[in-house]
Amino acid sequence: MYAFNHRLYLPELKLEMIFPIIPGGHSEPCIIFFDQNNMRFYHKCNSGGYISSGMLLHNRVKPFLLEKAPEQEYLALPDSLYYRQRGEHPVSILESYLNDAFVNEPISESLFLEILDTYFKGLAYSRVKLEAEEFIAQASIALHDLIQKSITKEFPCSQECIRYVVYELNGLREPTESAFGTYKAIYQSRNADAKIVSIKLDIGKLRSTGPPYYSNADKYYYTLEADRILLAPLPPSILW
Repeated sequence: MYAFNHRLYLPELKLEMIFPIIPGGHSEPCIIFFDQNNMRFYHKCNSGGYISSGMLLHNRVKPFLLEKAPEQEYLALPDSLYYRQRGEHPVSILESYLNDAFVNEPISESLFLEILDTYFKGLAYSRVKLEAEEFIAQASIALHDLIQKSITKEFPCSQECIRYVVYELNGLREPTESAFGTYKAIYQSRNADAKIVSIKLDIGKLRSTGPPYYSNADKYYYTLEADRILLAPLPPSILW
């Protein structure tokens, strides 16, 4: 039950973005795109918008391994493991829009970032101006400070949570460039610095499968990855 009366418009694309009203912009459960050029709606909702994006679960594998052999490497396994709950970020619907609107000519990086900037501004996020490696260094220092606080019991966190954050941070490294272009951006919440979204768009070129085989079809396709990342060693439900 969302009130979809927050609207943003990109006149150069004749593209309208419709958001639910969410106080503080702390979640992003739904988005609607309306393309006036082809009169199509694009819609995606994240059903897990108000629940944690990760969970600590009992290690079900360890007891079976110990049954076979109580070896040291099995005994050293943690009794519980931190798992990420899978779920696409709603902005991934942008992939469908691009595959319709920009099939004949690839979208420019500046126009792609303008779409993202408009979308994330509606969620109270802003684009990080640092390169990926610089941002990783900055976030690593912040992570160190949080871990130091946890040592003094001011900020509880587990080794599983720390490993999870380190894994997520390493995933922000520069992606391999695709043949026709790779655009990337990081967006950070203005309400909670630990919340970021990492976006990567790969542009490919379609090829004909009929004679003459592998001829250039002059059509483009898009693959978009959008990852929500919590840069803090604590249960995600606290901030998401």
